[in-house]
Amino acid sequence: MQVGIIHERIGNGAEAETFLIWGQNISCSLNLPLFMVAFSSVLGKVYRRKRHWDLAEEELQSAKKILTNTNGTFSCMKCRLMLEATVDQYLGDLSRSTYDSTAEDISLERFSHAENLYKLALDKLNFSVWKNCVSCPEKENAESMIHKTTLAKDGERGASDKFAHFVGTEQDTRKSTRAVQKAKAEAKKSRNNAPRPLLKEECLISENNSRITRSRYRANQNQLVSTSGEAQVGVSRCLKGDNVSDCSDMLCHWELLQETKTSMVGFGCQVKCICDKMRCWQCLVMEVIESGLVNNYIHLKWEYFRRRLSLRLLTCMGKCFGNRGQIHDTHKVFFQSISLLVSRNAFGDTHSVPLASLLDFAGKEISGDAFNVERAVILYNMCWFSLKSYRSKDTRTTCCDLFNINLSKLVSWLMLAFVHCREVPILFQKVSKLLAMVYVLSASTELFPSLSSCKALSETNWASYFHQASLGTHLNYQFFSNMTGRCKDQQLVDAEGAYVAGSTCRGGETTNLPRLAPDSIEDLEEFVSKFFLGLPGMTMVCISLLGGAYASLLNDLLLYPTCVGAWMLVSRFNSKSQPVVLLLPVDPVIEESSDDDADSGCAKICKSTSEHWHCPWGSTVVDDVAPVFKQILEDNYLSSSVFPIEDTKRNRTLWWMWRKKLDRRLGQLLRNLEDLWLGPWRCMLLGEWSDCKHLELVHKKLVQDLKSRCKLEVHESLLKVILGGFNCAFEGEACILQLCLRRGCFVGRVGHCDEAKCGTFCKASNGVCKQSELAFKLIQDAVNELEGEDFGNREPIILVLDSEVQMLPWENLPILRNQEVYRMPSVGSISAALDRSHHHQEHVGKIVASFPMIDPLDAFYLLNPSGDLSSTQVEFERWFRDQNLEGKAGSAPTAEELVVALKSHDLFIYFGHGSGAQYIPRHEIQKLENCAATLLMGCSSGSLTLNGSYIPQGTPLSYLLAGSPIIVANLWEVTDKDIDRFGKAVLDAWLRERSSCMIGCPKCDSVAEEFKAMTVRGGKGNARRKAQTKKSPEACETSSFKDFCDHRPKIGSFMSQAREACTLPFLIGASPLRFPAKAAGGFGKIALP
Repeated sequence: MQVGIIHERIGNGAEAETFLIWGQNISCSLNLPLFMVAFSSVLGKVYRRKRHWDLAEEELQSAKKILTNTNGTFSCMKCRLMLEATVDQYLGDLSRSTYDSTAEDISLERFSHAENLYKLALDKLNFSVWKNCVSCPEKENAESMIHKTTLAKDGERGASDKFAHFVGTEQDTRKSTRAVQKAKAEAKKSRNNAPRPLLKEECLISENNSRITRSRYRANQNQLVSTSGEAQVGVSRCLKGDNVSDCSDMLCHWELLQETKTSMVGFGCQVKCICDKMRCWQCLVMEVIESGLVNNYIHLKWEYFRRRLSLRLLTCMGKCFGNRGQIHDTHKVFFQSISLLVSRNAFGDTHSVPLASLLDFAGKEISGDAFNVERAVILYNMCWFSLKSYRSKDTRTTCCDLFNINLSKLVSWLMLAFVHCREVPILFQKVSKLLAMVYVLSASTELFPSLSSCKALSETNWASYFHQASLGTHLNYQFFSNMTGRCKDQQLVDAEGAYVAGSTCRGGETTNLPRLAPDSIEDLEEFVSKFFLGLPGMTMVCISLLGGAYASLLNDLLLYPTCVGAWMLVSRFNSKSQPVVLLLPVDPVIEESSDDDADSGCAKICKSTSEHWHCPWGSTVVDDVAPVFKQILEDNYLSSSVFPIEDTKRNRTLWWMWRKKLDRRLGQLLRNLEDLWLGPWRCMLLGEWSDCKHLELVHKKLVQDLKSRCKLEVHESLLKVILGGFNCAFEGEACILQLCLRRGCFVGRVGHCDEAKCGTFCKASNGVCKQSELAFKLIQDAVNELEGEDFGNREPIILVLDSEVQMLPWENLPILRNQEVYRMPSVGSISAALDRSHHHQEHVGKIVASFPMIDPLDAFYLLNPSGDLSSTQVEFERWFRDQNLEGKAGSAPTAEELVVALKSHDLFIYFGHGSGAQYIPRHEIQKLENCAATLLMGCSSGSLTLNGSYIPQGTPLSYLLAGSPIIVANLWEVTDKDIDRFGKAVLDAWLRERSSCMIGCPKCDSVAEEFKAMTVRGGKGNARRKAQTKKSPEACETSSFKDFCDHRPKIGSFMSQAREACTLPFLIGASPLRFPAKAAGGFGKIALP
C-alpha cells in the first residue's frame, strides 16, 4: 500500500497501479475488508487521474459496497469513518473531474453531487468520537461523560449495532453537549480565559495505565509550579519565556511563534501571536511532547490525519464554489481551511481571530510544519481565485480581506507554495506555471505592477525559471533518483577503494539540480541565481500551450474582448545571455476544405480493417487549436494498414494519391503552425551562429546607438536574437520596437496578423514615435549590413516541450527543418546528464571530449526480429555484414543478449516493429550503468504515452535514464520502405563522415599551429626538457584531443538531408526525432577509428 501511494504521489501511475492491484488481490484472497476498501479507493483515485472514468467508478463503488456490507468487521470506529470519508471524497472528485465532458446542465448537477459528497464526508470527520483532550480540550470534560456513557451502552452490542447507534444519535449527542455547556456557562465566566493545557487527569485512559516516557519524565523533572496557575504548562509558559524543555526543535518552534508575535500584516495593522487569539496547533504539538503521555501522542496522530483529510475536503468544496462563481462561499472555505491549519481546537469558534491575522499566518513559513503540502494547496487556490477577480475588483462588492490582496503578496504566497510542494510533482507544476504567467504579465504590460525586488534577477529571469520548472516535473524526480542511486553505489565503491577527488556525488551536492526547489523561501533567490550560472552554453527553448482554465484566467487578467482558446509560452535562455520570454495568443489552425476525392476512392478499393488507431496522448489542448493533426495521424495509420483488394496499377495510383495528399496536408499544417502561432517571433527558435565575430561588432554598435541617440532601454539579448535571425525576423516595425522597449517579456495581442502578435497596448506619443522611427531605421540598417554575410552553421538548440505539445513535430517547422534540433523532457534532465558526464570524467580521471564519441562501426544491429519484414532484412543484412557489424537478423533475441549489446557497443541499431520494448523491457534498460546510442526505426518508437496527470511513458525516456548519448526514434507510424530509406541515408552519412575524419580538422590544425608557434617563441625554459623523447600520458592526451574536436558535424546534423530521401518527406520524413542525453555543449559525433 505505502509503496503504491509513494509511486502515485511522484507521478508513476503505472507502477502505482501494479502494486495496488497486487495488494488488492492479496487482501481479497485473505478476506480483509479494511484493506480491500483501502486498495480499491486508492485504485479509484489512480484511474481517475488517468482519466479512466469507468474503472474509477467501478473501484470506488466497490469500496463503498464493502463498507456497507461489513459493518460488524471494523473494530475501530475512527478507521471506518476515515475510510468512508476518503471514499466519499474520491467519488466527489470523480464527479467533478468529468464535468467538462458533459452538457452544461449535467455539469451543474455533477457539481452539486460532488459538493454533497464532500459535506457528507466532512460531517463524518466532525463526529464526537474525534473529540478528546488533544483535539477539543475545553469540551472534553463535558463530553467525556456522554461519550463514556455511549461506549458503555454500546459495549454489550456488536460492532455493527454500535456504529449504527453512534451515527444515529450523533445529533442528540451534540444537543446534549450544548446543554451541558450552557449549564456551566456561569461557572466558566469566573475562570481565567487563558488557554488550558493538557492535564494528565483529563485523558480518556487514566495516568496509572499510561506509559511514562523519557520525555515525560524530563518534563516532570523540569516542571515549575507557580501560585497563579499550577496547570499552566503549555502555551502560557511558552509565551512567558520559561524554558521547559532542552529540545532544540521545541525552541525553534517557540522562536518562530515569537517572530509571528510582532509581525506586520500586509494590511497595515500590528498583530500579536495567533496564540493570543486562538489556541494554536503548533503549541498543541509542543504540549503533547511535554506531557509525555502515549495517549496524547495517539490522539495527536489521529488529529493529524483527520485535519489532513478535512483540509482536502474543504479544498475540493472551494473548487466547486469557485467554478460556480460563488466567490463569497469560496472565501469562507479558504478561511475555514486556514483556521484548521493553525487552530488548536478545530471544533471551536475561531471568529474572534481577525481574518487579516489568519491570512498573515497562512503566508508565514514555519519550520517543521506537518501541513506544508496542505498549506501550499490553500495558498495556490487562494492566489488563483484572487487573480480571477483581480481585474474586476471595482465592479464587485468586497466581501472580505481576500479582495484587497496586492499582486506582490500573491506572488510571495505562490513562492512559499512553490517551496512547500517541491516533492509533489502535480502541484509543483501548477504553482510554477502560475508564477511564470504572473511574472510575464508583470514585466510586459502596464496593467500590472513590477515584481522584481532584487538586482541580480530580473522579472524575465523569474518568468523563465518558473516556466522551465513547470516542464517535465514528474520526470525530474526519476532522473534525480536514478542519478542519486548511482552516486550512492559509487560512494560504496569509493569507500572500499581509493577516494575519488572532487566527486559531485558527495553529501548533499546531489540535490543541486536546478529543477528542485530549496528547503526555505529565504534561499530561493540564491538558488535561482545558481541555476542560471550553471546552465550549459547551448541554447534551450521551452514551449508550453496554456489552454482551458489557464487561457480563461489570462483572458480575465488581460480584459480581452474576444476569448482566446490557448496561449503559447516560449522561453529562451542559455549561460551566455539573458533569457527572453514570450506569451503569444494561439490562433486555431483550420484546414481548408478540399474537393479531392482520393480518400473516398481509396476507401472503396481497399480492404476494410477492424483495427483502429490508438491516440497515445488521449486529449490535450493541441486537439482544440490544431485538430487536423490528429486527423492526419489517424488517416496515416489507416492508409498504412490497408492495401488495395486488387493489386492493379490504378489501385496503386489511388493509394499513392491518398498517401501523398496526407503528406501535403502535414506540410501545410507545419507552415500554418509557424505562421499563425509564431509569426515574426519564429527567430526565437533559431540557434546562434557558430562564427559571429562580425555579428558581435554590429550588435555592440547598435546597442550604443539605440541608447545614446534614441534614449531607449534595450534588451541586448533579445536584440541579438533579432539580428541573428535577420533573414526571417524583420517583418514589422511594431514588433521590433516591442523587442527593444520591453524587459525581455512580451505578451502578444489577439489577432490573425503578425503585427497583432508584436505587443500589448503599445500607445506612444509623437515624441516617442519619432524616437521609434529612428530606432527602426538603425535596426534596419544593421540588418541590411548583416544580410548576405556567411556566418557558417548555426549552433544546435534543445527544445524542452510540455507533455501536451510533445507529439507535434516541432523540428520540421520550416525555420527548423534544416537546423540541428534536439529535444529533452526537462531542463532538470539536461542538468542530470551534465552531472553524470562530469562524474564520469572525475571517475575516469581524465579529460574527455565535450561531445560523446560514437563509432558507427562499433554497433550491434537487431534486424527484423519478428520475421515479417523481409524487404527490410534484404535491404540491410548484407550491408551490415559488409561493415563487419555484430548483430542478429530474422529472429528474436533474449533480454540478456540485448543488455550485453547495449553495454558493450557504441551504437544499437533496431529495424523492426515498435520500439523493441517487446524484447527488452523498459525497466531493464533503466538499470544499465551505461548505454549505447540508439537508432530505433520502428513505428512510434519515439512516441510518449500520456497517462492523465501522471508521468509520460515511452522507450526513449528509459534510454535517457540509462545514459544513452543520443536516441533517434519515430513519433508516429511509418511504412517500412520509406523509413528504410531514411535509416540508410543516416548510416551512409555517418560512415562517410567517419572516413573523412582520417584527413583531420582544418580548424584544429590551425589552432595547433598557433600553439606550436607560441611555444617556439616562448621556449626559453629548462634545457633538460629537450632531452625528453617519450611523451607523458598527459601529453598524449593533449596531442590526441584534437581528434575529438567540436568542429565536425554531429549525428543530428545528418537528419535534415535524410528526411528528403523519403518519398513522403513529411508523412515519413518528419516522424524521426532526436533525444540527446549528453548535453555538455554538444552531442554524438563520429569517432576516429
